[in-house]
Amino acid sequence: MQTELEAPGTEPLDVREGVVLAGVRKAYGPVVALDGVDLRAAPGEVVAVVGPSGCGKSTLLELVAGLQPLQAGRIEIDGDPAPAARTALSAWMPQRDMLLPWKRAADNAAVALRLAGGDRRESRRLAAAMLDRLGLSGFADALPGELSGGMRQRVAVARTLLAGTPVLLLDEPFAALDAITRGELQTWLRATLASEHRSTLLVTHDVEEALYVADRAAILTPRPAAVAAVIEAPTTPAAARADAISAPAFVAARAAALKSLGAAA
Repeated sequence: MQTELEAPGTEPLDVREGVVLAGVRKAYGPVVALDGVDLRAAPGEVVAVVGPSGCGKSTLLELVAGLQPLQAGRIEIDGDPAPAARTALSAWMPQRDMLLPWKRAADNAAVALRLAGGDRRESRRLAAAMLDRLGLSGFADALPGELSGGMRQRVAVARTLLAGTPVLLLDEPFAALDAITRGELQTWLRATLASEHRSTLLVTHDVEEALYVADRAAILTPRPAAVAAVIEAPTTPAAARADAISAPAFVAARAAALKSLGAAA
């Protein structure tokens, strides 16, 4: 059954085993970025990866996406460890929106569809439908320079979703936004991901964002990074964000995550 936020024809592929990382190690010469990382995102689960700046969070996503060679350990998507398979099964959204300034919003969102060989008119139609569902109705023909920072990020998320992959890799998607816009988009992203049955790894330096948007938060140590703790996000039923993050269970989870970060440091 098509959900409210899905565009027709863009349902993700089924992944039965999700994303698995076991004993992952990555070094750049003498500098070890990741050392013994164990992590899993089950099918349909959103897992946040939180850690201090420079601890290797973005490197971890690049390894999952097959964009960097794995030196030790194992990374699998649906049981397949091949880098080419991981690249095909995942869509990576970098920190910057990377929108092409000369393309309209719908054409930017349709980039993945066009690269996959989709017809231009049909790709644009699907992209415009996705933009409508993500709150950008009426902006399909806007150029990136005519959009706010938050709107540009929505276009970038639309482009990522339209890739149709079962795994989403989001690298600090809201880090460059002001606090008010970031809070609004966290609420929006939470609802969007809840409507998508995809395994998602969300890299963030914001503990509150991690516990509000994701199902679990994996706390990384400073470089060389390993998982110091995994904090379960509290169940926060549909409610205003301010109410959700002030609930006792959320406050306790946030305190536990911050304690783990402090201990890891």
